[in-house]
Amino acid sequence: MKTIPKKTAKKKTSGNNLQEKNSNLLRKSYDTNSYSASQNSHNSSFLSEKSQYTNSQQSYNKSVLYGAISAIGIFLILSIPTALLPIGLYKRMIVPTILDYAFLFIVPALFGYFIYLYSKHKTSSTNTCAAIGGAGAGWFAVICPICTSFLVYIFGASSLLMYFDPIRPFFGLLSIIVLVILIYRIRIADKNAQMHNRGL
Repeated sequence: MKTIPKKTAKKKTSGNNLQEKNSNLLRKSYDTNSYSASQNSHNSSFLSEKSQYTNSQQSYNKSVLYGAISAIGIFLILSIPTALLPIGLYKRMIVPTILDYAFLFIVPALFGYFIYLYSKHKTSSTNTCAAIGGAGAGWFAVICPICTSFLVYIFGASSLLMYFDPIRPFFGLLSIIVLVILIYRIRIADKNAQMHNRGL
């Protein structure tokens, strides 16, 4: 029976050890590359989410700013020329009512909230025109009829006091209804869009 020389056996053993070392090195290299690829994918995903969050936060801040500016602007338009805000520029010839002050605060708040939603969701410009019309109706709700010279010139002071002054609250209600409907439409459209994106 033939026996394998010791040198030959040692060579085979060393060869096997080299193969094992090479395979271990390749395995480690593969594991390292896999880990690096996974880490890079995780980092890119994190950066993408962070970028989306930052953009969303900036968009939200802009929408809030636009809404606040719009509300303050409408408040000043409704309050200064009508002398509901007594700063001395105008004098109101009829006593303001509780409804006048209610419309003075409600209409700008609704308009500002509408602009916030409009800026956030980028809805149709037709809605903006309707919202401006609603705010305009609010102005007719709080004006002093006989303090407005062009109305007095056209209709006369007595006619304005007799026919226009009693219906001023209806303009305020019309303004609120229009703005509430527009806000509701934007909210419903946004809800439907979210459900569509989720595949519901």
